[in-house]
Amino acid sequence: MKKPITKSLFVDYCDFEKLARWKVNDSEVYKKIRKIESEEQEEHIMAIGQAVEELVKKYLTTKYQSVPVNLMPPIIQDQLEVNPEDEDDQEDFVYFPKEWVQPWETIAHNTRATLEAIKNQEKILYQPGFSIDGCFVRADFMVLQPNGQYDLIEVKAKSGIRKEVSHEGQKAKIWVIDDKFRNDTSFQKRVINKALEKEKLPLLGDVFLYYLNKEYIKQWPIDPMQLVAKDQMGIATSVTIEWEKKAKVINRADNFVDWSTIAKIVENMQKELWLPEEEFNKIHVFPGNKYLNYFGKKTDFGTICAIPKMHYSKAPVVQNLYFKNRLNLLELTNEEKDGFNSADTRWSAREFIERFIHCTQTGEIIINKDAIRKIIWDFKYPICFYDYETISVPVPLFDYSYAYQQVPVQYSLHKYYEDGRMEHFGWVLVWQGEKKVEQVIIEDNPNKVESESEKVIIGSYKDLLQELLNDIWEHLDNSTCIVWYKPFENTRNKEVGKIFTDIQDRFLRINENTYDLMEIFSQNHYFDLAFHGSNSIKKVLPVMVPSMTYEGMKVWNGSVAMQKLEKLINGEISDPTERLETTKNLLKYCGQDSLAMVRIFEKLLKI
Repeated sequence: MKKPITKSLFVDYCDFEKLARWKVNDSEVYKKIRKIESEEQEEHIMAIGQAVEELVKKYLTTKYQSVPVNLMPPIIQDQLEVNPEDEDDQEDFVYFPKEWVQPWETIAHNTRATLEAIKNQEKILYQPGFSIDGCFVRADFMVLQPNGQYDLIEVKAKSGIRKEVSHEGQKAKIWVIDDKFRNDTSFQKRVINKALEKEKLPLLGDVFLYYLNKEYIKQWPIDPMQLVAKDQMGIATSVTIEWEKKAKVINRADNFVDWSTIAKIVENMQKELWLPEEEFNKIHVFPGNKYLNYFGKKTDFGTICAIPKMHYSKAPVVQNLYFKNRLNLLELTNEEKDGFNSADTRWSAREFIERFIHCTQTGEIIINKDAIRKIIWDFKYPICFYDYETISVPVPLFDYSYAYQQVPVQYSLHKYYEDGRMEHFGWVLVWQGEKKVEQVIIEDNPNKVESESEKVIIGSYKDLLQELLNDIWEHLDNSTCIVWYKPFENTRNKEVGKIFTDIQDRFLRINENTYDLMEIFSQNHYFDLAFHGSNSIKKVLPVMVPSMTYEGMKVWNGSVAMQKLEKLINGEISDPTERLETTKNLLKYCGQDSLAMVRIFEKLLKI
């Protein structure tokens, strides 16, 4: 028997048909696209959705003075699947129960319990399930209204559900419900209403999207009534915009997808998703402009499918070449390469192709020594190489923080003097409470420099930030600060400056004196095929400094660091030995990030 069509599968299909097929038939590719690299990461993202649902439970319990009835089948309450969405948005995770892999008897259990609860007119339903015509929906919440209808509530672990669009082709921007949420709620409404109609029960009332209010700044304790925000689907709302230098009120329709469209999509899914891939690809010949790196099998570096940072607008070019079996960049004609031209010539796909061909044919590394010299000779000593590690959670952990704020809870600072001498300062926040500082000794630190000061701090994240200012101290105005990907650290500094106005000026001065070392590589002053088209420090470092590597480290990337930091701070890691070991691993990782910039800088100096 085929698996049911669920809301998450429906949303994936509407987003990109092949994505839904991967979800059903190739979970490894699906997880790769969703950036899920480990079981621990999967559990972490799952916890994000659970935390927001628990928050909404508190909200509804307070609002309606009734505890939700839990209808989640007992045998799957600890088996959940996650669906992180766009890779460039740290907060953009949506949590879905692992519906589509559940056996039909489990679905039947959920639907029977749901219908019984509705007939008993339970006030609030949590995880009610509905199955009809090969479709299955497990909703988040339903709330009984005085007229006997239930309102449907879909919870999104996000701090916004609207996308930016222009009005009548002009730049006066309005905001409409994102398509994926329209598809989600529309599918739910259709399936639930058909199931209710079959049982001769009242149809759904209103449909709401609940999400997080990013304007709410936490002051202990959390106030769910302020942190939870909501929008209603299926109505026209008014929005005031600036139009031709005048205020204009327009209607913004947050409509449902019509039922005939949903029915046709479901019919296509039931026919297509379990077809062999070759047959499926005949129906959906080219996957559009999404997930270019996955649509073909040959994504080896040096093929058209692996051109880095290629804009989606070039998807038709890739499509045309792919189906002509014109994959190898070295074999492209000038006319074919012209298809990759871009108005933005900096790091365009065409520029990469030309550099790739030149370096492959000559074996050269392209180095613009004059441009590099001009940049680094302007640096002021001591140079302050620093790096933040942050946590970003839906329900704020700290006072003076908001939903999904990237809160700096760790930093590493290497001060590099003109004579080559270095000082290192590494700090990590491990607990909240009255301020307390402890020295940490790392005996097996492979990256030790002349002067080491590695410490843990208990207190607030403002206390940690104050220590960074103390470490930079008198060099605040007469040093160059170096980071890798400046928008991240600079944005954090602006954010904390707005929240803590007494230290705002000093963090803005850090920003004014900051140079992004990544720009030497992103602006192609240094181009090496060994980077595989990436400007990530994880790709550049082992090429520039082979003796330094992240392989074998217990904490090896920012995502893992974020998870470990959150567990330390919220007390999930309680064993003292494990806490100390985790702390040392975090200090070593962040310390390597800032020292890696130093070593790359030193290599550039030699050049």
